[in-house]
Amino acid sequence: MDLLPEKIFSASHCIGRLIPDNWRALNWEGLDEKQRREDAPRLGVEEAQIPELVRWVNERWKAEQLGWGDVFYSADVARSFVGHFRLSIQDLVLFSIALHRDYANLFIAKTRSPEKIIPSGIWLMIQKAIPVEAGGEALGYDVLGYDLAWCHSWLCYGLAKEANEKLGIRPNSHGFIQTPEDAKKVADLANSSDAPSEDKPYLPWLVTLHSITR
Repeated sequence: MDLLPEKIFSASHCIGRLIPDNWRALNWEGLDEKQRREDAPRLGVEEAQIPELVRWVNERWKAEQLGWGDVFYSADVARSFVGHFRLSIQDLVLFSIALHRDYANLFIAKTRSPEKIIPSGIWLMIQKAIPVEAGGEALGYDVLGYDLAWCHSWLCYGLAKEANEKLGIRPNSHGFIQTPEDAKKVADLANSSDAPSEDKPYLPWLVTLHSITR
């Protein structure tokens, strides 16, 4: 029985490629142009666009429009990126994730960066309680476990089958969990699973689809 649609997306790098891959785009020591050229597909641009990408990302990083872990702080900044680099939108998805305030303090406490390590963009957005942009389409809930700036989805560990068998819960037509109540049950299942402890706690995140073009 197929539990998932043919195409799915997630904030987890295991499931999809997120752009810009700002670890490679920022002007940080230890990164050279050869590395960036080799990683151009992961950065989301053509090789010839890399110098402009580095300039663009670093400017917006300094202006606090981008966050560590491939996070745009607004949908408009993401749209600006797509338009500036003339990216094909055929297989591109602009989405946000949001955490209910009841889980915010737990997330902030468990994913706080160690001293001298910059906080992740998603951590800062939750700490500041930045709301999701209005006008998007809520698709359901992804159950995510964060280790600093990076996360795994419950789908990374094949829990869709287990959730269906044990809880009678299956993903909706978008590959997400339909209700917050079911998402909480799946999060509890993920937290009791063999998933790596550094990813826990898994929490239910509302996924909202936004238009790439205005």
